[in-house]
Amino acid sequence: MFVGEYCQHLNPCHTGPGPRCQNGGTCNVEMSVTSGPTFSCSCPVGYSASLCEIAVQNSCNSNPCLNGGTCTLVTLTNYTCSCAVGYRGRHCQLPDHCASQPCRNAASCHSLKDTYRCTCARGFTGTNCTTDIDECRQDLCVHGRCINTVGSYRCNCSPGYTGLNCDSQYIPCDPSPCINGGTCRQVDTFNYQCSCPPGKYLAY
Repeated sequence: MFVGEYCQHLNPCHTGPGPRCQNGGTCNVEMSVTSGPTFSCSCPVGYSASLCEIAVQNSCNSNPCLNGGTCTLVTLTNYTCSCAVGYRGRHCQLPDHCASQPCRNAASCHSLKDTYRCTCARGFTGTNCTTDIDECRQDLCVHGRCINTVGSYRCNCSPGYTGLNCDSQYIPCDPSPCINGGTCRQVDTFNYQCSCPPGKYLAY
């Protein structure tokens, strides 16, 4: 790789088999009119010297993250811990009872001191949200027959009714089922017919 106005100089950041700057440092090219290109290293937090080769005393040196947690420096005195699976807390000192994903059916898990609590999604109950709620016990279908499904329910409406709970009177053309500009005409109490505009055809 080359640098310079005419690409006439070798890039000083790429002159060896490995990176010039160590420990994740960033190499920056600096152009000089008299001596040509040179480089300098921008060191990550925790390292210094011209090649970032010297570790600086910092808060991660005391291994504050417990139970296999990984310490990441924010500044030399501030850090964050990335906890291993099964642990949580600022220093990964608390057991994470939700690590095994005990809550099912899209429930949210909350790890407590000695146990966990599941907040169930709609349609489920139980300690781990594995029990389906039978919504049909609530007589939800006003004019129809209720059919329980996993996590929900559906209504088979009686003739003349529609809607999620069969609570709306069915009117064939309200709203219109005809698409592409078709005009709906009510034939009788439960039936309709679409009149299509020119160029459109009625599909069966």
